[in-house]
Amino acid sequence: MTYPFDQLGALTKANSDLSIRLAEIARHGAQGGMQSAAAIVNTLGEVATPEFSPEKKVAALSEKGANILRDAEKVREQMIADTRAALQTWQEAWSAAAVLPVGTGATDAFRGLMRMWRGVASGGEK
Repeated sequence: MTYPFDQLGALTKANSDLSIRLAEIARHGAQGGMQSAAAIVNTLGEVATPEFSPEKKVAALSEKGANILRDAEKVREQMIADTRAALQTWQEAWSAAAVLPVGTGATDAFRGLMRMWRGVASGGEK
């Protein structure tokens, strides 16, 4: 009986690569969130000074707040795009590993496993 060690190795690498990429995406997103938080704190500190009249405070907060929200939206959109790309790469790696030689019980069992995971990855379609 042969065992699909190459395919299992490819799947392990694909899973590892996906985990690393998702961690990078989360780290970049967190950095963007921290920059937005710092910008909010700086803006609040600027308008809290006595030389700002109430009208100027509202205008400054409104303008800077809109910029901060735009930046946060850009970070969110980039995280979504990066996550989709990472998942697409992962799915392609799994599809490539699904191509197995026909013949033994081990490969038939592995094919069954692959069908299950491909169904999970595609939202339940088998």
